[in-house]
Amino acid sequence: AMACVMAGSGHLGSLRLLRVLRRCADNDVSYGFHMSISMAIGLLFLGGGRLTLGTSKAAVAALVTSLFPRFPLAPTDGRYHLQALRHLYVLAAEARCLEAVDVDTGEPAMIPLRLVLRGRERRELLLSTPCQLPPRNSIESLTLASPRYWGRSLLVRRRPDHAAALRQRVLWVKRKTGHLPYKQDAHGLSSIFCRPFGSAAAPRETSLSHFCSEPAIRAFAQHLCRRAAAPAATPAATALTASPDAVELHTFCDRLLYECLTQEKPDLVPAYLLLYHTALRLQRNRCAVGMRSLRLLLAHAEARDDEPLQRPFLRSLCHHVLRAARDEGDPPPAPGASRSGAHWLAIAARRKQQARAQ
Repeated sequence: AMACVMAGSGHLGSLRLLRVLRRCADNDVSYGFHMSISMAIGLLFLGGGRLTLGTSKAAVAALVTSLFPRFPLAPTDGRYHLQALRHLYVLAAEARCLEAVDVDTGEPAMIPLRLVLRGRERRELLLSTPCQLPPRNSIESLTLASPRYWGRSLLVRRRPDHAAALRQRVLWVKRKTGHLPYKQDAHGLSSIFCRPFGSAAAPRETSLSHFCSEPAIRAFAQHLCRRAAAPAATPAATALTASPDAVELHTFCDRLLYECLTQEKPDLVPAYLLLYHTALRLQRNRCAVGMRSLRLLLAHAEARDDEPLQRPFLRSLCHHVLRAARDEGDPPPAPGASRSGAHWLAIAARRKQQARAQ
């Protein structure tokens, strides 16, 4: 009875109890006793943990025939029940093992699940993949209950396509950047939020190799986020790396990489770099079109609630460019007027006249 309840689960406590009973060898232990213990161990690991016993009428009839409680006293004993009928339990076997697979690595993943069962009282069941699911007709919905993976829900009762996906018994999941699988970090103490990113104790390349597998992000961290020059670098390259502009660029890239990884926005790295270099060009060569485009981008970000770019970053770019213009002695616009394109065109014309005079 215990093996029927725990069929296909491989429960360790049940296995220990059955192994203790199997060692019994005295005059009262018969051939049927050892047969029942062997059948219980086989049901406990039914199908290598991928199968379990069904609850349909045909499955119940097969189990009653197979587990008839009159076991033989000897291998030749067939007075009450044919021993060949003991194999009819295979007709009650049913595949209900759910396995989660990482889409990036293709390896099985251990993920906590939350199941809502049908009935008058909505009951919740917490499981961890790989696991044996209850009968499909008793499942209301299935949801991933892990902050390390992107959320996914299967409305089995309402959506026929979700029910068909559950019948495949494979749940494809994607791990978020900055987290490790439960097999490597069971308690979440080694994520990117719990360790120094890019420090001497945890080098940036080593930290990034655990959390991100994209070649473009790794190349960005290797070439643009490295502050120290390579050992075989020339003096000119060392001076270029140690320049204030290079140090500022490395600092910006460090913060940009950490922000994009923690907020799951690695695709925005090129956009942030383009805006950064645009601001640098506007500081050196005033361009009304570029400044106007930057202000238009800021207005667009202010009007949207789901803007992927950070609004404080866009405001700081505009403020940085305007402050650099004031520091260089450019005349401010008229009182009450905005810094429009005409203002920057006037500045550009004045600089051209100064260049021709020199």
